[in-house]
Amino acid sequence: MKVKIEIKIEEAIQHFLNYFQCKDQKPSAIKAYASDLHQMTAYIKENENCIYISQVNVSIISNYRKWLFNIKGFQEKTIYRKIDVISSMFNFLVEHKCVGINPVTKLLKNKKRQKLLPRPLILSPEEMEKLLMSVKKDINTYNRDVAMYTLMAYSGIKRGEAIALDWPDVDLINDTFSVDRGYEEKIKLPLHPKVKDALENLFKEHIPNPASAVFQGINGERIGTTTFNTAFTYAVNHSGIKKEKPITSHALQSYFIYTLLKNGANIIEIAHFTGHKDLNQLKVYTQLIVDEKKKNVLKTFDKNNNKIA
Repeated sequence: MKVKIEIKIEEAIQHFLNYFQCKDQKPSAIKAYASDLHQMTAYIKENENCIYISQVNVSIISNYRKWLFNIKGFQEKTIYRKIDVISSMFNFLVEHKCVGINPVTKLLKNKKRQKLLPRPLILSPEEMEKLLMSVKKDINTYNRDVAMYTLMAYSGIKRGEAIALDWPDVDLINDTFSVDRGYEEKIKLPLHPKVKDALENLFKEHIPNPASAVFQGINGERIGTTTFNTAFTYAVNHSGIKKEKPITSHALQSYFIYTLLKNGANIIEIAHFTGHKDLNQLKVYTQLIVDEKKKNVLKTFDKNNNKIA
């Protein structure tokens, strides 16, 4: 009976590079291939539970591709060049019967190549509180900005929808507000208690014209995106929150989506709040939940393993 010999990932890469070198390829090309393949190895060691090349499947390659895009910040063109290098190695390994299949094939089958969606930046509840507490302490704008950001973080609406809100859209008695999304009727959404408190503070402060915009500038007119962005950037810069990429107002909606998913809501229910028509845009959040659960399982496994040892 023939015994199958498992080859470690590093050994498989070295076999391929040796073969590549024998073909009289330029040293610069060999160096580039080696760099791409060792980067994949480093990712697998840190994030995936496998050591043999036969364990590297399409799911791992797909996760690696997303990691290159979301964490390392590579452009799609560069990512697919790196994936092509991995595919070349697996073609070599299949030809020499080191593995049964090339796991990259499914990713490269579609000529259009599936569009990579950016990994959303998620703030923790503590970071969200810190952000809201860092709003500029200006007597004319403080309550406005706190109410605006709280509304977005606890209802899931977009920046433009918040700016467009008028006081007739807000029902503080029945704890609801309405958003215009281009349908025959406005969409009615519930007011979170924190949002209600913030809006009541804003209303009491100005006692506005009943028909006026909720979020106004010092001149009494509806604010624009420039005013919004300037105020939001101030809060971010003074919050002390450090992330791998810049914090934009989209983090407010992302916080809402992620929180609902963690509490058991599905993406169809969430889309009612956020207005997403393409549910694929929300699936990237479900992947975050899966990744988090996977890490927790591995941590538990390592912890229990250490106890046994």
